[in-house]
Amino acid sequence: MILAGGEGARLWPLSHKTHPKPLLRLGSSYSLLQKTLLRFLGSYEASSIVVIAGLDFVREIRDQCNELDPREEIAVIAEKQGRSTAPALALAFCFLQEKEDFDVCEPILVVPCDGMISPLDNFLEEVSLAKRPAEEGFIVLFGVTPRGVETSYGHIDLGPRKGHFFTGSRFIEKPSFEIATALMNEKNVLWNTGHLVLSAKTFWEEIESHFPEIGALKGLSFFEANEILHTMPAISLDYALLEKSKLVLISKIPVSWSDLGTWERIYNAFEKDPEGNVKIGNVNDIGSKNCFFLTDRHIVVTIGLEDLVVVSTSSGILIAKKEDAHKIGSIKEKISKGIPRILTKLESTTLL
Repeated sequence: MILAGGEGARLWPLSHKTHPKPLLRLGSSYSLLQKTLLRFLGSYEASSIVVIAGLDFVREIRDQCNELDPREEIAVIAEKQGRSTAPALALAFCFLQEKEDFDVCEPILVVPCDGMISPLDNFLEEVSLAKRPAEEGFIVLFGVTPRGVETSYGHIDLGPRKGHFFTGSRFIEKPSFEIATALMNEKNVLWNTGHLVLSAKTFWEEIESHFPEIGALKGLSFFEANEILHTMPAISLDYALLEKSKLVLISKIPVSWSDLGTWERIYNAFEKDPEGNVKIGNVNDIGSKNCFFLTDRHIVVTIGLEDLVVVSTSSGILIAKKEDAHKIGSIKEKISKGIPRILTKLESTTLL
C-alpha cells in the first residue's frame, strides 16, 4: 500500500492542493510517487500494489501509475475526504477485503510515497524478515539511526530486543529542538520512517481496541466506508494505533532514509555543484553558496546569496533561509485563502 494523499504544504509554492507532493518531479523524469513505485516494481507484481490518493487528483495519480504500468494493474483508490493516515489505511483494507482471494493474515507493506531509501536491497531484506512476525499478529515498524537534529520526525525509544527486532518503549512525535538534540545522542533512539508491515486481521483487531471510531469501518464495503469517511477523526496511524498497541516491533534498518517533506531535506538529497548549490530550471547565479534554487517558469537570477531556498513557480515565490523554509507550512491556511495585496506607502507615493 502506498499512501499518496499528502498535499505537501511545506513544499509550497511547488506543491499545493491542485498539484500535491506525490506528483512533483523536482527536475527528474519521475515524480516522487513514481520513484516509490519503481522501488518496488522490481520485487512485487504490479497487481499487488495499491495506491491511496485524494479524490481531487486521483486521475493524475492514475496517469502516473500507468506510465510505469501500461497494463494498468496497479490499483488506485480515491478517498472522498482526506482524514490522515489511520482512516486512509482502514479504507484501503475495506477495498482489499472485497477481493475474493484476499487473505486477512497476509502481510501488507505500507509505505508513504515521499521517502528516499538507500541502499534498497538492505530495506527489502528487512521487509522480508518482517513477514513472519506480521503473520503471527505483530506490527513491524521500520526505524533508522538519526543523522542529525530533526524536529519534524517521529522518534522511537527502543525497548528490549526480541530476536531480530526490538520493542518500542516510547514514541516521541516531532520533539522540540532541545529534546531532538538530546535524542540524537541516545544510542537506543531511532527515527520513525512511517514504513510498516502488518496484516488486515491485526489492523482491525488493534484499531477496534485502541481507536473504535475508525474500527467502526470494519466490515463495510469500500463504497460504504468512503461515504462516511468524512465523519472519521483526522488522525495519523501513529497516534491512533502505533503508540498504543502492545504488538509493535521495531526493525532497525541499515539504510539512509529521508522524508522529502521540506525544501531543506530536498536540498540535502540532491548532488551539489562545487559551491554547494542545487539548481533546477533556468537559474543563473554568480557567487552564491549552499543554496537551493528551483524555477519552473521564469528565469531566476541570483547573486551572492548563502544558505537560502529560492523557489519560483506560477503559484508564487518563496525566499527563505534553508533551516526556516519548513515554516511555510504554518501559514498554509493564509496562502490557501489568498494573501491580500497590501498597498504600502511606497506604492501610493509619486516618485517622478
